[in-house]
Amino acid sequence: MAQAVNFLPWRARQQRRCLRIWITIFSASLLLIVLLATVLRMYALQENQRLTWVQQAGVTLQAGLAQRQTRLLAQQA
Repeated sequence: MAQAVNFLPWRARQQRRCLRIWITIFSASLLLIVLLATVLRMYALQENQRLTWVQQAGVTLQAGLAQRQTRLLAQQA
């Protein structure tokens, strides 16, 4: 009579290997999501800073133009 083969250790190793693969995939996905969120946040902060600088430059230019207009009107009068 043929002796029965025990596949239980092989199945346990296969399950551990499969679990390790899924944990790796999940961890890599989570890391990628966190990385993308960080990059998007940094981009948004830089864009906000740039817009603030543009707004300040516009205010400065507007004040300079108002001064010039006042001087030109005074010279014309």
